[in-house]
Amino acid sequence: MSNIITNLMHVIKEESPELSDKSIKREARRRFIDRVDSSFYCTKNKAVEMELHHLAL
Repeated sequence: MSNIITNLMHVIKEESPELSDKSIKREARRRFIDRVDSSFYCTKNKAVEMELHHLAL
C-alpha cells in the first residue's frame, strides 16, 4: 500500500505543483478512499492515515 500512496502523491504533485505537502496528502487520501470499497471506510481511512504519517508496519 505504501507504494500506491507514494505513487499517487507523485502524480498529484506533478498535476498540481503549487499544492503544499499537506494538501497533497489530503488529496492522496481522498483519491485512495474514493477507489476502495466504501464498506471498508473506517479501516481504510485509518490505514491511509497511518501510511501518510509513516506509521504502517
